[in-house]
Amino acid sequence: MRRGMMALVAAMAVVLVVGLMGTWAVAQDDTLQGQVVSITITKCALKPGTCEGWVELREASGQVVKLFVDPNTRLTRAGKPIMISELGIGNFIRASGSRVSTVAPWWLGKTAELSN
Repeated sequence: MRRGMMALVAAMAVVLVVGLMGTWAVAQDDTLQGQVVSITITKCALKPGTCEGWVELREASGQVVKLFVDPNTRLTRAGKPIMISELGIGNFIRASGSRVSTVAPWWLGKTAELSN
């Protein structure tokens, strides 16, 4: 009985460590840049730092990536805070974020600077 419990605990520990390593590998920050092709706002108050939604960017390679924006994402233009509603189709954005899906190109935004 004790051996069975010890084996179960050891197996659970291995699963936990492997799971944490996989999460860590996926959550590495990276830089994205591209042209805005789509903007979806799901919630927004009337001041910067309150909006949620996502922005789809077409990178130079042609790949479209989805950048999720939440209240923790800092959006700026010339260093000044802006709201997601101030972005436009065709704008060029440089962003940093964490990839949240290994299957699809989805990113959780940390910062995004609007160039034009």
